[in-house]
Amino acid sequence: MSVTGLARTCGVVLLGVEGHVVEVEADVSTGVVGFTVVGMADKAVGEARDRARSALVNSGLPWPTLKVTVALSPAYLPKKGSNLDLPIALALLATQGGVPRDELVDVVSVGELGLDGRIRPVRGILVAALAARAAGCRRLIVPHANLREAELVPGLDIVGFHTILGLVAALRDDPLPERELAAELSAVNVAVPPPDSPPDLSDVRGQVAARAALELAAAGGHHISMSGPPGIGKTLLAERIPGKSPNCWATRQALCRHRNWVNASWSRACS
Repeated sequence: MSVTGLARTCGVVLLGVEGHVVEVEADVSTGVVGFTVVGMADKAVGEARDRARSALVNSGLPWPTLKVTVALSPAYLPKKGSNLDLPIALALLATQGGVPRDELVDVVSVGELGLDGRIRPVRGILVAALAARAAGCRRLIVPHANLREAELVPGLDIVGFHTILGLVAALRDDPLPERELAAELSAVNVAVPPPDSPPDLSDVRGQVAARAALELAAAGGHHISMSGPPGIGKTLLAERIPGKSPNCWATRQALCRHRNWVNASWSRACS
């Protein structure tokens, strides 16, 4: 039988390029069985109920079967995306005694849950880490795939996990389950592919004037500003700028070709 109780933890939501720490409260009480999320949550946050339930049940962890209310504070702040899956699941586990409630104090967690209990990577983890540090939180829990990015922010105790089962074991100070260890070993043994060469302007067809402008700007170290409607190739061209560094032989050749073309045009105009 499910146990009633109240538990709190913290997560991070992204609004534009800013991160905001959100308090996640979970209350399990007697009453009509249901699951309610309050606090300006969008559809993706509301769907955390189904993702969290499947993730916990498929991991052999308890799921409350009473009236559940999840409050996201501050209530006036819009909550979007799947970043709150992990803190919601942890708060619900704490109400059932699945994890010690004291372990969730001053802890921020960010991550999307898979139905099998995996903790999937999310966007904006660097912004989330900065927001957690600014809020004075002591620990940040992230998906293992986002760990290296989160560690760019100093001043936080940052840990990453592959599965919620491994995270719960760590919070209980239990040995890590075989599934977490296997995922860790698999991540270590994955061969690191050689770095791909940057995209080159040779892949671009047309855009003669734009290509010439990029080559000149890269050769001279100038700033570039691109404007125009979507779909005309701004991103395509911008992705190929790193391959046109001043030390690039192709760039120097392009600059020489352009200078020769300018000199020839000037000579014809003067003749």
